[in-house]
Amino acid sequence: MRRTLLLLVLLVGGCTSGFVIRNATPERVACMQTFLTQEETRFFTVFPEARRPAGPLVFVMTASYAEFEAYGRRVDKVNVGWMISYYSPMTKEAVIIAGVPDRILSHELAHQLADLGGLNRREFWFTEGLATNFEQNDDRLWARLLEAKREGRLLPLDVFGSMTGAGVDPLDSYAEAWGVFRYLLLTHRTLLFSGKPIDLAVYQQDFERFIDYLR
Repeated sequence: MRRTLLLLVLLVGGCTSGFVIRNATPERVACMQTFLTQEETRFFTVFPEARRPAGPLVFVMTASYAEFEAYGRRVDKVNVGWMISYYSPMTKEAVIIAGVPDRILSHELAHQLADLGGLNRREFWFTEGLATNFEQNDDRLWARLLEAKREGRLLPLDVFGSMTGAGVDPLDSYAEAWGVFRYLLLTHRTLLFSGKPIDLAVYQQDFERFIDYLR
């Protein structure tokens, strides 16, 4: 069925930013608006340190993997071949493939709100750690983190702390980012959102104990 191009902004009582959802059917737009509005409210409850964005938030839906890849190359000049969604700091848009699960919408919304809200550190552990913690998908990430630690696949924090992208195994990298962010969120929250440089190596032993505590 031919898709309908629909640009629609939803503003709810001044409490949410509103959303522009591109390239989606009216039914899908309605579902996404409801879900994203709820998730935006939850984001500022979980991360009150963030500022509310001034304008509407843009999501771009692509119909296929090929269209998604082409969009990334054309608009953002990036290779998104191994992804199913991404947030662009350049355009401030979240780009998704039609049919992604709700947790992916939550993940990209978190990137968007963090960037526009001033929580925009560029280290991988922070950006992906914040987004994965917001997903509410802790069991999967926790299990992967424990497995990676048990098998010696986690990177030392002096290395991991300076990375701006995923490592050789992206799943391990996302799990480690989730764990590092969760550790600092629970133990050093003020420092986490201070904007100051954070030397993760200082917390290596405490972080390893924290992983064991999660068992």
